[in-house]
Amino acid sequence: MIDPPDDRRRRVQETILLHGTSGERERACRLLARLVLESGASGAALGLMNDRHRGRLAPMLAVAPVPGTLWDARLPGTVVRVVRRQGKLTWCLMLRGADSVGLQRADSLLRLVLETSAGAADPGHRPSIPTTETGRWASFLMALDAHRRSGFARATRADAHRRALRTAIDARPAGAAGAVVRALSDPARLAYALSDFGHELENDNHLREAAGIYVILYELAVLRQDADVCMDAARWAGRAFRKAAEWPSATSWYELSRRIAEHRGDLVRLVRVLDGIGNTHRERGAFPRARQSYRDAWKIAQVAGDPVERANVALGLMTVERGAGRLASAAAYGWTALGLQSDPVERANLLLNIGTLLRDGGDLDAAERAYRVSRVLARSADVRMLAADALAFCAALRGDARAYQDLRPRAARTAPYIRVQIGYFRGAALRALGDARAQRVLAAVERYARAHRLAEWEMKAALLRVQPLLDSRRAVEAPDHVRRGLRELEAALT
Repeated sequence: MIDPPDDRRRRVQETILLHGTSGERERACRLLARLVLESGASGAALGLMNDRHRGRLAPMLAVAPVPGTLWDARLPGTVVRVVRRQGKLTWCLMLRGADSVGLQRADSLLRLVLETSAGAADPGHRPSIPTTETGRWASFLMALDAHRRSGFARATRADAHRRALRTAIDARPAGAAGAVVRALSDPARLAYALSDFGHELENDNHLREAAGIYVILYELAVLRQDADVCMDAARWAGRAFRKAAEWPSATSWYELSRRIAEHRGDLVRLVRVLDGIGNTHRERGAFPRARQSYRDAWKIAQVAGDPVERANVALGLMTVERGAGRLASAAAYGWTALGLQSDPVERANLLLNIGTLLRDGGDLDAAERAYRVSRVLARSADVRMLAADALAFCAALRGDARAYQDLRPRAARTAPYIRVQIGYFRGAALRALGDARAQRVLAAVERYARAHRLAEWEMKAALLRVQPLLDSRRAVEAPDHVRRGLRELEAALT
């Protein structure tokens, strides 16, 4: 075997990792990497071709000397091998720069690829795009997915897709969706537009649609050989799936982002994805695994040196420690996070959780102040709703039923992870007020949490049904500088 330079071997391995969205696909990619290394070729591409559209190649692996190079069978010096398996599925292999010995190795390895990919049934093994048949963005996503399936075609086909996208919303689409339409012929602009559109959908709780946009962004980044965007898009897809309580998809995309970050040694992105994995474990009730993910992230965050990421991980550790009843340990992480966090958006979410720590620790006045500041600072509708609901719950803990009814937000369309929290604290508030409806509400929350596999809230609802609310006791004291800072911040914002 020819031993290639380390930089080329790393480039091949990176490209494998960028395509690990299914087991069959990843095995085929690893075998093809051997083909590239052993043949001495300067690049390779392997894909499935749909028999009805022979000209459509869905690339599974693309390794090129120059980043951003898009492969085409018409390039000079390119050898194409087309093989049919079981008379149904057509595989296309392209090699460039291989000698005759390399081509012989390619033929033998191609047979091995075909044999080990017997489970491949979907042409291209492209990651599935979560779509809904109804809703404002259903037609738009279908049209955008057609552009993805065409390999992000330019020129004439891009024009046709642009017309379809405009028809899906209106003649002159504005905002983030309009930016996507206008950027179809420019991959670099399209990547930015898809990112903005995905975040807009996610913030509006169109979670499946947001996940679909992130998957499309991931595939575009693969074609552009942009590993940074690949990592971000995969992590964002995991987050959107997590919020929608679609756990297998969330885990798959988070793990893909983690593998790429580990391979590239990108510590900041590795901290981010480990924090997301910890959140997934915690919401599913796997608290030891959540704690381990957070601790791994915390260790790496010390090396990475990013204060915002350290603050986010400290928040995760605070949350899991508070859930375990270790309030002193949780408070230590909370004050650390508060001192590190400088991002205004992240600070709103942090103060929401700090308020809950203070409330559980018996300092109701400081908790309410933290909730009020969080509600004003928050840019996310979800954080504002949770802060308002937390203030209502504090009123119930004080025994003020009228204030509770006045403050309680009316949740319209919300994600499962938000809806289950609103329901739980609705039941807890009714318990605190001595309302007989509490048992019925908590039973409904338990069923809802079980249906969405939100084990953290299923366990909490089940426990609250059989145990009374604990009397608040002063177990957490907010330091003077925290109390003073919250008071001054609230005064400045109101």
